[in-house]
Amino acid sequence: MNISASQALSHRPLRAKKPSRGDSGLWRDRRDEVRELLLFLDQERLEDAGRLLKSVGSGLKGAWSQIRDVPAKLFDLEVVSEKVDEDQQKRLLGWAETLGVTAGLVATGGHALGGALKLASGHQQRDTSRKLDGLVDIATGVTLAATVAGMSLARAALAPLAAALNMARGGYNAVRGFRILDEREQLQGGLDLVRSAGSVGRLLKGQAAIFKLAGVALAPLAGAIQVGRGMYDVSLGLRNDDNRKQLDGLVDMATAVGTGLAFASGAAVVPGMALAVAANLVKIAYQISPRARARIDPLIDKAEPKLTRMVAKVERFSAPLRQRWQSLMSRLVKDRQEPGPSRFSQAQLAEIATLLSCDGDYTRQEERRLKTRLERAGQGKRLPSHQEGPPPTQREQLLRELETPEQRRAFVAFMSVVALYDNRERAEEVAYIDGLARMLGVEAQTA
Repeated sequence: MNISASQALSHRPLRAKKPSRGDSGLWRDRRDEVRELLLFLDQERLEDAGRLLKSVGSGLKGAWSQIRDVPAKLFDLEVVSEKVDEDQQKRLLGWAETLGVTAGLVATGGHALGGALKLASGHQQRDTSRKLDGLVDIATGVTLAATVAGMSLARAALAPLAAALNMARGGYNAVRGFRILDEREQLQGGLDLVRSAGSVGRLLKGQAAIFKLAGVALAPLAGAIQVGRGMYDVSLGLRNDDNRKQLDGLVDMATAVGTGLAFASGAAVVPGMALAVAANLVKIAYQISPRARARIDPLIDKAEPKLTRMVAKVERFSAPLRQRWQSLMSRLVKDRQEPGPSRFSQAQLAEIATLLSCDGDYTRQEERRLKTRLERAGQGKRLPSHQEGPPPTQREQLLRELETPEQRRAFVAFMSVVALYDNRERAEEVAYIDGLARMLGVEAQTA
């Protein structure tokens, strides 16, 4: 496809009774620029004070240009335009423009706040990935602000910079995800890298044919990776009986499909926009409304058998691709972390929780990393509480479970990985692992 859907629509001859697109305001003039920008924005939610704002902003930013464009596209349909007079069309376009401005400001504020918090916490935790996340969010927020303000020259300079930062973040996270055995982080990193490379191609398509080709070719690849990320979340949700995780995955897939349709030409544009908008609104409602959760949860529960069959088929189909990816990355990344147990017993979880708490600071970052491990094992609900103290250790039970020296050495090695969940291995953690190793009769492997 050589031109975007909005460009194709803007080249159609307008009927005399319709208001001019040029008269519909700033947002109508900036529609194409905003759409290109939306292609590489991430949808990560904030923690702490910015969690709700970033969540709402992320949902809206993925849909605001589509919401704003719905009235204009509906007026292209003769059956609609004949029944809506010119004044009503102008009012609807004005409302859509106001909604677009509001959503743009929410998304801008969400990204700016989220970026500042991530940058500060990444510096404090010595987490390069989190610092890159913060820089990308800040750059995205500044670029969005320039777009909202109609500063086309500033936006033209800032958008490639934001995309380049997102490419760097994506590449780093893909490698890091492989090193720490986190498949979702690999998918997220690959999505950021491909989506942002495609955005750079579209932004620079007038400079060389290679950029134009990249902009066209990478868009469906990014959509496929996003669908894969959604499928991974659905799989985790099924394994852990977590409806929220399943919904996140379904919304991810619906957004990928809807966005792909929305950027196509022809009759698929409006239903594609509607799908992307509806999916994100359902996600926001589920996050903030207990009433919405009470209605959505039974629907997810009812669909679980079908989702299970779908996940099984996709995993069989994608297995060869995953093996090739693992083979390629294993040649580039040698220092992979200890995989740890495939299932965690109560005694093992007690040791892990005690290790994470022994320095007096069981951090949010450590909690997220441990949750990722437990979710992959289907034990997400057994995550030790961030607010409560660790359960009592069960050393005798642990000795019975780890029967061989090899099993004991592997568990001690994995405990060293756990100590590095916050990117540092503190003296208290080193001492704890040394004591555990002595009790198990093996040698500690701390840094």
